[in-house]
Amino acid sequence: MKTLFLDIETSPNVCYTWGLYNENIGINQVIEPTRVICVASKCDGQPMDFTAECQPGGHKRMVKRVHGMLEAPDAVVHYNGARFDEPHLNREVLQYGLAPTSQYRTIDLFQTVRKGF
Repeated sequence: MKTLFLDIETSPNVCYTWGLYNENIGINQVIEPTRVICVASKCDGQPMDFTAECQPGGHKRMVKRVHGMLEAPDAVVHYNGARFDEPHLNREVLQYGLAPTSQYRTIDLFQTVRKGF
């Protein structure tokens, strides 16, 4: 079984707001929406791989590279990936017109920890 360990980091939403506490931000106030800015991954038997949007080729190259990584594994291991990483990655894959990735099993360590502890 080929397993991919994956983690992403995202930028914050940049927006106009008057207050700092308990605000309801409208979509029209968002100047720059969140996006994936870097990805760290490791596949069985391979060295750790780190890709960031500031590297040559930029954001699109990073998304295409991660998309390619997600084509091969039988399982992807994340920490809170089912609720955070996967939706962000899926959004960016669709924004660049790439096909959805092949099916893989998601192992979310956050959910595993919550069930057991």
